[in-house]
Amino acid sequence: MTKRIEYSACFFLFCLNLYEMAMNIKLNGDWTLVSHQLKKQFPILTENDLRCGRGEESALVERLSAKLKLPQEEIYSILLKLKLNAVQPESAL
Repeated sequence: MTKRIEYSACFFLFCLNLYEMAMNIKLNGDWTLVSHQLKKQFPILTENDLRCGRGEESALVERLSAKLKLPQEEIYSILLKLKLNAVQPESAL
């Protein structure tokens, strides 16, 4: 029983860390690649939906959430996955 609680606590902290990373996502140089991947995954998105400048990440998430009818947390999760895939070294691809 103690091990189960310990594993649950570790999993909770892991998820909390991922959520914090997603909430602090910054879209910089790799945004072009991420936006192309988003358009492939969600063809309904337009260039206007995907525009994003420095400091406008939260506005982007709000737009995508409204357009795709998904919760903002899910949008952050999608962006984080795509961003992590975009910054992998070429040898890993």
